[in-house]
Amino acid sequence: MRPSILRERMSYALLAIIVVGIMGCESTNDWRDGAARRRESDSAGRLLPGATIEQVQVVAYNAFTTRYRLDRESSMATDLVSQPLEVGTAGADSTRVRDLVRPAPNRRRQLARLWFTQQGSDILIRCRIITQRMDTAERQAFAQYRSDDRPDETPIDREGPTSVSGREEWINVGRDRQAENDILDAIEQVLYGGQ
Repeated sequence: MRPSILRERMSYALLAIIVVGIMGCESTNDWRDGAARRRESDSAGRLLPGATIEQVQVVAYNAFTTRYRLDRESSMATDLVSQPLEVGTAGADSTRVRDLVRPAPNRRRQLARLWFTQQGSDILIRCRIITQRMDTAERQAFAQYRSDDRPDETPIDREGPTSVSGREEWINVGRDRQAENDILDAIEQVLYGGQ
């Protein structure tokens, strides 16, 4: 093959890679916007007419901290994040055979987030409470490439007993919509009374 033809084909290939890269970057922004919309819709929300940020901050803080411990490193003035709260184990309400058969079903915990923003003269407040199940035992039982002589996993690559990720793996199992609405109801009750 002549060098000029090879150079021409390489330039077409390079152009195709650049075009695909640009198109990929454009679709990434659309995906991020969609993910943000899904997160907003995957939470309970209320519009608080005539309320101010200062009023809502105090009331929301009190309602949130009566149920959850505040994670001070992750929280901000208008975005409250909880530390994980152990809520017990899956019992008769579980749909997993493993939880019904074992004498000690998997532990569960909740992570809560409450945030609010100014919407004109009103405040939009949202709450999301995720329930998670601990699945470390199952992950370790079905893990591939565990301590064999294949070169794709060396002892330095494996998670050791000192890493938290090696000891615990939490899987999202759903939202606690009732608790979300309870927190929002408590905030509305304090702000507006029995109106």
